[in-house]
Amino acid sequence: METGDVINVRISQKTRNFRPKTGDIITYESKEDKINNIFHWKGNLTAMCLLEREEGNILYVGGDKKLVFAFSINHREIIDIYTVSEKISTLECLL
Repeated sequence: METGDVINVRISQKTRNFRPKTGDIITYESKEDKINNIFHWKGNLTAMCLLEREEGNILYVGGDKKLVFAFSINHREIIDIYTVSEKISTLECLL
């Protein structure tokens, strides 16, 4: 794991030993997973559009940084990045 990774930690009680004089001893176990495909958007997100297709859905997002990102919903990854000349205020998806 690297600096900046997002980690999901699940903690569950494994055992509990009752000891009347000293108090309970509780043992916990944890499972850590690195969460892939986390995307940090810089700037303001001002437009979003979902294109529903038989091959898989694509989410387009854009904002004040003059970029449009295309995310594959099925594969959970960035599939394309477009640079435009103006800040984005709206997006429309057409087949």
